[in-house]
Amino acid sequence: MACRAALLVCTTLFIQKILVNHDFVLASGSAIRAHLLRQAGYRFEVVPAALDEAAIRLEMAEDSPHDVAATLALLKAQQVARRLGREAVVLGADQLLVFEGEVLGKSADLAELKAQLLRLAGKWHALYSAYQLVDGAGDRLSGGVTVCKLHMRALDAAAIDQYLTAAGDTVLGAVGGYQYEGMGIHLFDIVQAEHTAILGLPMREVVLALRPFVDPLTQGRA
Repeated sequence: MACRAALLVCTTLFIQKILVNHDFVLASGSAIRAHLLRQAGYRFEVVPAALDEAAIRLEMAEDSPHDVAATLALLKAQQVARRLGREAVVLGADQLLVFEGEVLGKSADLAELKAQLLRLAGKWHALYSAYQLVDGAGDRLSGGVTVCKLHMRALDAAAIDQYLTAAGDTVLGAVGGYQYEGMGIHLFDIVQAEHTAILGLPMREVVLALRPFVDPLTQGRA
């Protein structure tokens, strides 16, 4: 009986050791998402997904922004997991901006971005920040969507021009055309959201979801 109990304990510890600290892969080329994970102590590989996001959004035009963001995050994680073909925990993420019922994409140039920011000025919009975890086979482990509500200051064209000059064209790669970790923070007067969710990865939720599989406090231990 004692031998069986000892064997059970050893087996449980062995399984825990296998489950915690799998290879961890970020299925995103976002520099800020990688930065947030590194700040939290994670070691991981970056393998960006390559989806036709516009086509998927078009197919899901009748679906809620919540479901679209969650689906895109899941498809990104699954695509990378299947491409790698090995045991790993893969994190996919997506973010949508919704303004007056319309999903606004990334702007093609600064002129288009200026027009979009003028539309947002003085009004509320929402960011849907989604993450999904899958295993090496692409099976979903966990996921969620955080909704961020932001009210932009009633800025005029001159103020927006000043913002774009200071921020530079790197903001074209950001949803909404603002990098909240930089000059973008000056665009808002009311924010109802977790800071990291605005940046593109709701870290409180992600950390808890990752913990059974990847834990920086035990990662790398023999």
